[in-house]
Amino acid sequence: MKKTRVKAVSEAQKAENLKRQKLRKKLILEGPHDAAGFPLCVRCHSRGRGLPLELSHKKALSDHGKTTEKNCEILCSACHHGEGGHRDEMKREDIAVDRPVSLAGYTHGLRSFSKKEQLHSKL
Repeated sequence: MKKTRVKAVSEAQKAENLKRQKLRKKLILEGPHDAAGFPLCVRCHSRGRGLPLELSHKKALSDHGKTTEKNCEILCSACHHGEGGHRDEMKREDIAVDRPVSLAGYTHGLRSFSKKEQLHSKL
């Protein structure tokens, strides 16, 4: 059987993950609940359609957002990833499209290119 390598997690990553877990629990306890006591998504007020509610950053970590109570909210998977979620908030030119990458006429796989890169590349 082939052994896979496990990527090492730094102490900073461990601390960040623990911080997110604690914040998620806190926001779920403080957030809206239905009559039966189940936690609800803060956007659509659903139970999460059978999936656990997720911690979402209002300002993305990639945009230097922080994992703080002010910058985070609890969303269902549909709101977090689907309609009304992060994908809808992306700008049109940031939508990634897969296409072959060519180096001196040699195609060696697929890489994601933004619309902006596609318009400005002359491959």
